[in-house]
Amino acid sequence: MTKIILVVFIVLIPISADAADSQSWPCYQGPNANFSATEYGLALVDDLKDARLVWKSQEPTPPGAAQSPRYGGHGWSNSLLDFKPIKIPLMGGGEATSGGGIPLPGGGASSLLVSDGRIFASYFVPSGAIVDAAEQQKRDKGPGTWSPDYWRVSADDVVLCLDAKTGKTLWKQVFKDKGLNWTDHKSIITNHTGAVFGGRVYAIGSTCRVYCLDAATGKLIWEENLGAEYQKLEEIKKKGLEERKSFSGINRGHCNACTFASGVLVCPDFQGGLIGIDGNSGRRLWQLPKCLAHHATPTRWVHMGGESVICGNIDGKVRCLDPLTGNARWIIETGRQEASLSLAGDVLLLNAGMERMGPGDENLLGRASGWKINLTNARKIWEHTGGEKVGFVSGGMSGLPIWKDRAFIRNKAGTTMIDVKTGRVLAIAPDARTDQESHGYCAEGRFFHEPDSQHGRIHDVLMLGTTVDSFKPKGKPWNTPHYDATGYEMPISHPIVAGQIYLRGADGIYCWNLCKPVN
Repeated sequence: MTKIILVVFIVLIPISADAADSQSWPCYQGPNANFSATEYGLALVDDLKDARLVWKSQEPTPPGAAQSPRYGGHGWSNSLLDFKPIKIPLMGGGEATSGGGIPLPGGGASSLLVSDGRIFASYFVPSGAIVDAAEQQKRDKGPGTWSPDYWRVSADDVVLCLDAKTGKTLWKQVFKDKGLNWTDHKSIITNHTGAVFGGRVYAIGSTCRVYCLDAATGKLIWEENLGAEYQKLEEIKKKGLEERKSFSGINRGHCNACTFASGVLVCPDFQGGLIGIDGNSGRRLWQLPKCLAHHATPTRWVHMGGESVICGNIDGKVRCLDPLTGNARWIIETGRQEASLSLAGDVLLLNAGMERMGPGDENLLGRASGWKINLTNARKIWEHTGGEKVGFVSGGMSGLPIWKDRAFIRNKAGTTMIDVKTGRVLAIAPDARTDQESHGYCAEGRFFHEPDSQHGRIHDVLMLGTTVDSFKPKGKPWNTPHYDATGYEMPISHPIVAGQIYLRGADGIYCWNLCKPVN
């Protein structure tokens, strides 16, 4: 039985909300809290092979996952020399080069952010003189077998700002020796994605320091940390420096990004809880334990001029929080929530429960449900049961993509398009099936599906329409010609703004134009 716990009645007085600008992708889930881009009425290409490369960033940036002590190689076919240059034509003439030389070490799988004509990236770069002596002895076997940068203990945290039109560097802020080099490609930071609101960019560093910078200049405004997780990582770094041992990471951990609401930066504490930090001063306002699933990011909800944060956990508790205090406006108890929660206006999509896929089958299949929400309560308006049930998103997936009034539920049998308000199944696309950790997103009436976002095929993208008649693949799956950056366990999110998609590559940031050429 679904149980609703009403915690508090509140009348929210509109606060000077730091709203994202219209041309933005300000946080992990995008401008609409559901992995959909702002609509501009643009016509996109009918086949992704016709996408055109606009620019590659002036500044080289690292991949997400790279080297691996687990398998003895470096994540690039076990060779430091297997990074051959690839030439890619540019939309405006000339060409860009992907690859060449020695591949960069992994720098964490944070997603890109876009605001006010700027692209923001955050990552870490191995630094310092202390190198893992055991790894050097094991790997230094001749030319092309050893790169000390891969196995340094310390790291610099970096926040980079690019011009969205050209890819040129506007500023780069380096926090020397404030980071930790995470080395295992399966355990490397999977999602420290920050947020950009109100002219400030917020980034989470590799030891869980939190940096607030002026978005226009890169000037540091304040620095905080995430408490217990920060202290743990600093102790690991200290011990690593003393013992000359690099950090192999926290196995498939740190899968949560942050969001921003009512002037408060709402961060994961990476121990299953959330921390609220005043966006202006950096003062810690509140902390709420055990409210966030391992694979989830808190969701920003804007309603009647006010803002809330919504989160769920594996115990089935879903909370709507006042971002200023961390207090619950309401709590509902329903099925296990594993991924980030998505909204379509005032309808919240949740997993209502888990069932076996078939007799004797050990795999569990979720049941989707829709909830009408306001500032004081949540009311279930539909739930899939019996023959209607549709498997809900599970762990390791970025969340549920929504385009206007339709949501896209992905599983190994394909993708089901449902009506958000009624739960009615509108269409099924069996070709858009998941492989492992999957990512999905929407823009300009198109649904983009990545079946596997962790095994080097992050841009093996299938594009479909979002109407009943068009819900089928448009062209073949697209695999970008450049070397890619991947996360492990948690997909990297890809901003789409005004028909252009911004992608992290293994050696830089790439901007692709998805718009149909005008004759």
